[in-house]
Amino acid sequence: SMTDAIAPSASADPPAVARRGPAAGAVKWLGSSGKKGNRLTAPLIVVGIVLAVLVLGSGVYVLLNQGNKHHQAATNQPSGPSVKWQPITNARIARQAAATTQADGTIWIFGGVGSNHALVANHEGYDPVIDSWKSGDDLPVPVQHAMAVTWRGNPIVLGGWRAAGAQKVASDQVWRVVNSHWVELPRLLQPRAAAAAAVVGDRIIVTGGVDANGAPLNTTEVFDGNSWTLGTPIPTPRQMLAAASDGKLVYAVGGTNGTTDLPTVEAYDPAARSWTRLPDLPQPRGDVGVAIADRRLVAVGGLSAGQVLKSVSVFDLTTNAWAGLPDMAIARHGMAVDAVGQAVFAIGGSSEVGDGQATSSAEALQLPARRIQPAAQWRSLPDAPTPRLMTAWTVLDDKIWIVGGLRDGVALSTVESYDPRAGTWQPQPPLPIPLHHAAAATYHGEVVVLGGASSDLTQASTKVFALRAGKWVELPNLTHARAALAAAVVGDKLVAVGGQNAKQLVGQTEVFDGSSWHDAADMPTPREHLAAVSDGTYVYAVGGRFLSSDKNSAAFERFDPQSGGWTKLVDMPTPRGSYGAAFIDGRILAVGGEEPTRVLGVAEMYDIADGTWSALPPMPTPRHAEAVATVGNTVYCIGGANRPTHEGPVATVEALDFI
Repeated sequence: SMTDAIAPSASADPPAVARRGPAAGAVKWLGSSGKKGNRLTAPLIVVGIVLAVLVLGSGVYVLLNQGNKHHQAATNQPSGPSVKWQPITNARIARQAAATTQADGTIWIFGGVGSNHALVANHEGYDPVIDSWKSGDDLPVPVQHAMAVTWRGNPIVLGGWRAAGAQKVASDQVWRVVNSHWVELPRLLQPRAAAAAAVVGDRIIVTGGVDANGAPLNTTEVFDGNSWTLGTPIPTPRQMLAAASDGKLVYAVGGTNGTTDLPTVEAYDPAARSWTRLPDLPQPRGDVGVAIADRRLVAVGGLSAGQVLKSVSVFDLTTNAWAGLPDMAIARHGMAVDAVGQAVFAIGGSSEVGDGQATSSAEALQLPARRIQPAAQWRSLPDAPTPRLMTAWTVLDDKIWIVGGLRDGVALSTVESYDPRAGTWQPQPPLPIPLHHAAAATYHGEVVVLGGASSDLTQASTKVFALRAGKWVELPNLTHARAALAAAVVGDKLVAVGGQNAKQLVGQTEVFDGSSWHDAADMPTPREHLAAVSDGTYVYAVGGRFLSSDKNSAAFERFDPQSGGWTKLVDMPTPRGSYGAAFIDGRILAVGGEEPTRVLGVAEMYDIADGTWSALPPMPTPRHAEAVATVGNTVYCIGGANRPTHEGPVATVEALDFI
């Protein structure tokens, strides 16, 4: 805290760095002890589709620090292989405006407009496992722009336009495939075409489209297995929209009002009988195709302002954020779109505006693995047993170990472990000496505690302790005494960075190899009260300050234990010191912090692959000097202080889930 050390000079440069010789008395290291309707999502993979490890980075709340800094950071990151649409066996006939659904891992396509611009009744299925097509009985009545869902294990075709002489008229008929034959179900409450349909539970939901006179419909109809009833009207009446279900909600996507293509996305909850407006598509899309796979809604192709699209957008249903996917090889609208497992398929359609020439071409995209995304808010958990700040912490065997710290100005030797899954705390053997402003890491399967101070920060420690067989043992001392340091592990190397001693910054980087410490390249920006995390390859030193809470740093640097060198990365958006950081699924979270007259609830996240920072929901309890650790898919924030300096220790525990 700002009372522990003198402020630096008026120069913009950090204060001078303390250098000390090796410490004596080291003890030798002894060795370590989707779906549309009720679609089935079998894990099928299309023959010829390249598996990709490209990871989607959707779900950020506010994207920060772009431009040159973004480019600089991104160029320092390894790039993964690309993912793209792959051709599959063409459909047996060319058609557009067909209805489609997936059942038992087969994509079924019904009706539509053929290559001669005439309505067709063909019923075909594509099996991704063997990359081949099969046929079923033709529809009793040829239709185009009908809807299809899978209900009680069978494909259902609803409404659409049928031929009436030279005209087309909307239909109210509903057909079901039973034992390979078509049987009629109760008719819709009114004729309807170019609408959207999906299944939630045991109910079929149909909405939008146009009636027999071509007038837009705002009505929603619900079939419960016996009869149709009216649901809540769709807020934005439109036709040529698409729909898919995640089993709870029906998502109505895009469409046109007859003159303008729309970006509108709305979700219907049949249980609550309510509609919710969601973030718009990145661009308007009419006559679009959609599918849900792996908690993502994929919008494919369509029409926009007189152009046929090949672009593809993806909506993360957890974070409610849109991102891009690779373009299709062929621009198309009115195609059949569905998903099997994590593969999305686009079949047929037309590349010409209007009722242009239909195609039989087909392609598939194997979705990149979905990245877990942060929840919309933190959740509160029961307090820790001991209110304290300036602790050391680490994770061992999925338990968070909280070590030492300060309470009411007194250094603590208290050690406790927290099992987040059980929600329980356990006392552990106390430290041999009280320590605050120390660092901890898990090394060789043991809790290791480094540096810190037992009194004030001008007398930093070189001690290193490991908890072995229930007892604390000494390891070789640090070469440089340091408190308010940070530490992390990469492979067989334990790395200590930053800190302060005797009112000076400690800039040396120390690496422990299991036997002894040695110096590596100095940190480019010496600082203390920083955080450090490891991604298994590098150590990332994040933020910190220059001996005073009014001299916070946004520096973000990466250490490579293999080469012993440092690389500067894009600065953290919020300069801060005395806070915590954690690594989760390719990203680094920085949480809390301290300024001279306030503590921070700010949470920010760095995506290592993208080289970008984003803002996360702030902690409910602003604080500094807290422990921040990841267990499973959750980041936990424990203890700290709700006031600047060393006052206001809290036992508060809050968690941010990634889902």
